[in-house]
Amino acid sequence: MSENIRIDLFLRYKFDYEEGGSLLDAYDGTKSLHGIAKSINLFTHAFLKNDILRQAPRLQGAKIFVTPQREGSVLQQIQVFIQDPIVIAALGGYSALKIQQIEKLFTNSLKWAFKAATGTNTQNDELGEISPSLVGTDLEPHFNDFQQQTLQDLPEVIEPALIEFHRPLLKSNGTITLEDNQNIALAHFDYSTLQYLQNTTLQENRETIVGNVTRLNGINGNGRLFDQNLNRTVSFELASKEIFDKVGKTLSWSIDKFIRKEPCELKFTILRAISENERTKKYFVYDVSFSDGTKL
Repeated sequence: MSENIRIDLFLRYKFDYEEGGSLLDAYDGTKSLHGIAKSINLFTHAFLKNDILRQAPRLQGAKIFVTPQREGSVLQQIQVFIQDPIVIAALGGYSALKIQQIEKLFTNSLKWAFKAATGTNTQNDELGEISPSLVGTDLEPHFNDFQQQTLQDLPEVIEPALIEFHRPLLKSNGTITLEDNQNIALAHFDYSTLQYLQNTTLQENRETIVGNVTRLNGINGNGRLFDQNLNRTVSFELASKEIFDKVGKTLSWSIDKFIRKEPCELKFTILRAISENERTKKYFVYDVSFSDGTKL
């Protein structure tokens, strides 16, 4: 078996500058590539180590390369080589199918993180269960913990790097698309996603929304919820540790029902954080209850 698991990603830049046509400005392109490299670096570290870092580390267990741009288009290829000995050892002797499932898990999780960070995700973008081909291997508990806890905190961490990645869009109404090796779009970026990332304002008045929990960190009670009015998921943070003691069981009830695809709606008393383009970015939760006001 190969000592590397190779994952190919592609960036497709599409825009027109006022000067220079469709050519990518060298400085803007360099800053953009630097930003996406930091984002993928932070993601890959979390994927392999189940650990969140605030700055892009010297990556251990993987290497990330870029290839020369393709002639006639602004298409940039990025190659991620996973070399982590624990991951490689856990796959030793297994079929190539398991390697493919690692690649799929990587790209699906990366897609989720980028879409969550830019506010473009929906309930349909929620992560599925670990692939059956990995169940029973040493990797199953690692990636379960990654999806349920580590990945939930990643979108906020990669925001600064994604802002840098958007730099070419400051001067153009174009788009950047991240694609997998089948040229299937993982995430789209444009000026509206840049506005979502840039500035956050916390509204003054509390309000009540209706939704259900889709992800929950069992340690601190933070996670993501599906807002019925917005028809998409939004990250939430409990306003204090004491609130988790009061509503933790109710939150757990909602996500358990959600996993079973049963009715799981709750009422959330929140303060809303909004982006520069007035899109909801995050909720700070002060209370959670059933529709009749009760809790578990």
